[in-house]
Amino acid sequence: MRQHVLNTYAMTLETAKHLVNDVECVRCAEMPYESAKHPAWTLGHLAIASGMAASFLDPSLDLGSMGGVPDEWAKVSAPGVEITGERDAYAKKDELIAQLERTHTLTAKAFENASDDLLASAFPNPDYRAFWPTIGDGAFYMMAYHEGWHLGQLSQWRMAAGYPFVSQF
Repeated sequence: MRQHVLNTYAMTLETAKHLVNDVECVRCAEMPYESAKHPAWTLGHLAIASGMAASFLDPSLDLGSMGGVPDEWAKVSAPGVEITGERDAYAKKDELIAQLERTHTLTAKAFENASDDLLASAFPNPDYRAFWPTIGDGAFYMMAYHEGWHLGQLSQWRMAAGYPFVSQF
């Protein structure tokens, strides 16, 4: 089962890159509709989430509360923040993708190396335990569900912003 999660996680990274491949950096924060989850927010948010997952899978990484991405990203891409259409509020597309690749690599390695005992242990943040009782629950959610949810929003953004449909395959 562990390899299935890793395969899905690798696929979502490739899908994220595929969905923004033809999007010009200057357009990455466009808001074609209210509350749009544009590429700049989505890539930053997924990089933060992957870094956070790496942190709870391998606390020795010492990545901080935002998973090792620049602290200023939390102001615009952390869970629950109001999304803005101001392009300068977000990092450049290449930097966002590079951070997402970096945090993905850390998370995949940490998950692959995590012991069964670690995955079965209580989630470290008690505020999330009702949703993720164990570290394994949190890892599965982050690696196999969370990214797909936001990539669906990114697909919706593409259509609203006038970009053509892109096949997953």
